[in-house]
Amino acid sequence: MRATIRYILIFLVFISAFPLAGQGFSDVNWHFAGNNRALIFGKDNGAEPIIDFGKVQQLNPGEKVTITDPISGDLVAYTDGNTLFDASNNPMQNGEGILTDPSGLQAMAASPVPGPGGTGKYYLFHRNISGEILATIIDQTLQGNRADGPPAGAVTTKNSPMGVTGRGDGMLTVASADGNTFWLVTQAANGGLIEFYEVPFEGGTLSSAGNINLTTSITTATFSFHPGTGRI
Repeated sequence: MRATIRYILIFLVFISAFPLAGQGFSDVNWHFAGNNRALIFGKDNGAEPIIDFGKVQQLNPGEKVTITDPISGDLVAYTDGNTLFDASNNPMQNGEGILTDPSGLQAMAASPVPGPGGTGKYYLFHRNISGEILATIIDQTLQGNRADGPPAGAVTTKNSPMGVTGRGDGMLTVASADGNTFWLVTQAANGGLIEFYEVPFEGGTLSSAGNINLTTSITTATFSFHPGTGRI
């Protein structure tokens, strides 16, 4: 499946999460690094936002990522780059020991797992200190830490090499208009080569979908995506 990705450089991104075009509740949950708070916006018109004081405080350096359901907007997980926490603010089952770059500015990104068998599953892509992209898979359909009630999810695959090395800061996932295909956007370390990889079905590795070489003297620490214009 081919699609056109339009792009521009930006200089700063406020929050890192995968954006899905056409979904109304993808930005309901905002989790903030450095404190124990999250801001949860109401889904109904006129609903008051709620401040959640139960979030695990994240004081370590490096990137932080929040993963939400693209349709409902409900929280799936969040991470400080070391541990994945579920929606009950507990370490997710098998969610400790995520390998990342502690000094990275945007060294993680997330997307749903596409393809057959991917329902309720999410990729967390993360770059280790050597510049290699790894993947961890969350299965939100597993009961996890909750004895009963809605599933809390669990990590089923952790720190799997995805066949891409030599990456610098700047990592983002974007979706096709129908929300069935996803791309990971990364930049080569110490250079201006920005590359696009199609996110694979579970068990696969990243495959190149194109690149643009801006200049060897331009690098960016972060990317962001604007759903209205379809631009990075």
